[in-house]
Amino acid sequence: MTGKSDVPAGVCEVCGCPRVRWLRVGHLARQFGCTDKVVRRMIRSGVLDAVRLGHEWRVDHESLDDYVRRESVGRLATDDGPRSPRQRGFGGL
Repeated sequence: MTGKSDVPAGVCEVCGCPRVRWLRVGHLARQFGCTDKVVRRMIRSGVLDAVRLGHEWRVDHESLDDYVRRESVGRLATDDGPRSPRQRGFGGL
């Protein structure tokens, strides 16, 4: 690949998801190695912004990127050992 980044075209540099506005719950679960239930809990708790279309939730990509940036900076800046379940995000809800 050429250019500044090794991220393939059409893939978000922040979270690694496809460059689309709305992301499916199942896709996020696979991308981050958690269950659909964990992603839905994050939506219900207000950690991720989402809309319900029929029977399926779609997560706002910008909201996901904000979450990833927030959690990545926090983890790198304060790597003091185990964190509470709420602080662990995808694996902790």
